Amino acid sequence: MELTKTTTIPETRWLAYIPIALVAISGLTVTWFLFRAVADWDRQRVEIAFQVAASDRVLVVQREFAHVLGVVEDIGSFIDASPMIGRREFRKFVGPALQRYGSIEALEWVPQVTGDQRPAFEEDARRSFSRFRINERNAAGDLIEAENRDLHFPVLYVQPYACLLYTSPSPRDMIPDLVFRLLLEKGGGG
Repeated sequence: MELTKTTTIPETRWLAYIPIALVAISGLTVTWFLFRAVADWDRQRVEIAFQVAASDRVLVVQREFAHVLGVVEDIGSFIDASPMIGRREFRKFVGPALQRYGSIEALEWVPQVTGDQRPAFEEDARRSFSRFRINERNAAGDLIEAENRDLHFPVLYVQPYACLLYTSPSPRDMIPDLVFRLLLEKGGGG
């Protein structure tokens, strides 16, 4: 007779693995919750850093815009308060602002001139710039004398002169420019 050894695992033996499984599941659960908490904390930290940086940049832009707007308002006051201003006076007045604020590429004085005022305005402007006339570009892009219309917005003074966007022998009328015209209409100037 041969004896065979058979081992039988009692059915209750698998119950011994339950505490190990519970510890493993608990460990994974705690690890997952800790991971989520750290990830949320890190995300919040990044969002706060972004908001602070964005707020700083907005403040810088607002401050720069306020300074530039102040310069533009000062030029308007200067023109309104002075009975006779020529190119030299304009250049002397705006020169320091152009040096102080690097964000300003050029400053222009663009008065509103009605069609009836145009001949006298051009004659008066020729006192400081002998070749002055109100110009515009035709469809081919050539510089021609502006046609007569009810309203003109000629660039009378520009500083620095090299920054004049449309280099020409004399200032041009801004009214044909669609963007400028839309800005005037929105602002109530046209």
